Amino acid sequence: MKNTFTTLGFCALMAGSTQAAYTFLNLPLSGTYNGGETVVTSITNTDGGTFDVTYTLGLTGNPSDPDPATTALFIESAGDSLGVGGGSDTNARTGTIEGDTSQGISFTSLTVSNFVMGTTYTEAEITNSLTFTGFTAGAGPDGQDNANISFGSFGVDTQSVSFNNATNAANSTANGAYSIESLSNFSTPATDLFIQASGANSKNRFSITGLQVNFIPEPSAFALVGFGFAGLLMRRRRI
Repeated sequence: MKNTFTTLGFCALMAGSTQAAYTFLNLPLSGTYNGGETVVTSITNTDGGTFDVTYTLGLTGNPSDPDPATTALFIESAGDSLGVGGGSDTNARTGTIEGDTSQGISFTSLTVSNFVMGTTYTEAEITNSLTFTGFTAGAGPDGQDNANISFGSFGVDTQSVSFNNATNAANSTANGAYSIESLSNFSTPATDLFIQASGANSKNRFSITGLQVNFIPEPSAFALVGFGFAGLLMRRRRI
């Protein structure tokens, strides 16, 4: 059975620009989840339009490594962070994703619903541009915090990332999210995101503290040509 959790979100376009704008989605309310639950963020856009953005939770892991499993795996949410628990996890480790048991969390089926058009963007434009663009990690990242990122399935066409090195700095957006748009396996729209701890090391532990998306379409090539032509006319009139 699916459970839906809804709170209010808000996104603003970047001033003076029609380039991609970024916003964060809601994480599930505090509690434990088995996967398959949907999480909803209600968006009010700056053109007056409103709509919901929804994704579905999933998880993976090896509960019998390194100790015999005693319980099934589950996702634990603190409201502002996500981890995986169960199996050999102690209570202190249920809120993190760990490398020694190959734990991971997925966010799939990113969709738009309940769309009410504002003055500018159509439902098709919002839907076709909706994509995951980044995430934030917590639980004291250190040099051993690494993850395999995929957009199709756990362990398939993955790209390894680290959260505490020069690469992270280069990939960080202004609001601190780890940008996934520059990864070699990324293509837009990315409506499924799989994050799995890499390396069989218990010190490779982190939590997911934010999910970043974009839903503002880039200017079309025709529109850009039109802007350029208008600029040439203005320049000519000034000469």
